[in-house]
Amino acid sequence: MSWRDRFSKLQEQLSEVSDRDLQSLLLEVFAQRVPQPGYLQQRYQESRFVHPSPLNVRKSARLLAQAWETLPEPFEPIELSPLAPLGTCAGLATVSQNKVVSTGRNCEVSADPSPVLALECARRKGPVDLAAYQRVVRAQALPGPGFYAHFGIFSLVSAGRHGFEEAAIQRHWDFYRKFLESAVPDARVEFQLTNWGNLKLQAGFVPDWKRQPGYYQKACFKIYLNGVEVGDGGFTDWMARLRSDRRESFLSSGLGWERLVGLMH
Repeated sequence: MSWRDRFSKLQEQLSEVSDRDLQSLLLEVFAQRVPQPGYLQQRYQESRFVHPSPLNVRKSARLLAQAWETLPEPFEPIELSPLAPLGTCAGLATVSQNKVVSTGRNCEVSADPSPVLALECARRKGPVDLAAYQRVVRAQALPGPGFYAHFGIFSLVSAGRHGFEEAAIQRHWDFYRKFLESAVPDARVEFQLTNWGNLKLQAGFVPDWKRQPGYYQKACFKIYLNGVEVGDGGFTDWMARLRSDRRESFLSSGLGWERLVGLMH
């Protein structure tokens, strides 16, 4: 008998419990399941979520400092919490909650800085440009080398009214080009753009009409450094949904930090 069959009635009952009561119940259950030190060591060895990253820390710190030095106005750098409200990724990015690490306090461990930055933009008024570096955790296990349960993302976001898109995407591209060219000698930076919204953009990108929209709208792009994909970005309707205004638009983009640091010599 599967756990679904054994606990189907309990699952139905818990789904009707208030957030506050469910949190109290889960905290009590977790408190009763605290293991002995010997079992803790076994858990540490077996869980892919808790192992240190193979990232070169010194190289990463130097690169991150260079990114912050390169960041222009109007982008405001902020330090995000490692937690987000429960359902942030599933509610905005339509990602399955099973791919996110949920906590017992009606929160989730951040799996992507962009949805959290969207919440922060929605909390503020007017056009907003934010930047953040965050280590995130993904519950989905991906096969092969180079895929880790936790990794870093350097993210930019811009929120504004319809009509701001061309200027916003150019700001993102200008930063990535300047940063990557300053960080990597003889860097060849390329933006591969899929433009469904007929945005009028300056030269400096390679068109790509094969990419499917997914949750992106209007336009999306990938960032290549010397032929290797290191990041991507695009427009979504997240701000329109969060502010209940169809005229709002939102651009998010980011660099995969482990991959980028691995390319540094």
